[in-house]
Amino acid sequence: MGPSNKSEVKITTSHCYNCDIVFGTGDEKKTDHHVIPKSMKPTRNIVIPVCAKCHKEIHQATMLTPKLTEMDNFLKGMKQS
Repeated sequence: MGPSNKSEVKITTSHCYNCDIVFGTGDEKKTDHHVIPKSMKPTRNIVIPVCAKCHKEIHQATMLTPKLTEMDNFLKGMKQS
């Protein structure tokens, strides 16, 4: 097996990419959000900084999106094949 092509582009800022809160001024924890879900095993990915609150909201919103849930179920089925 050859070397992996997997790479990340990591955006670094001092604020949440979603709500614009500045990290380090309060209790909000900085987290990394993968724009393409890791479960999809992308060859390249973009990682953005978001606060813990926004990160949770982003994941809750994507789980409620029927198309994304359908895609996730499809991918899980492929992994089992």
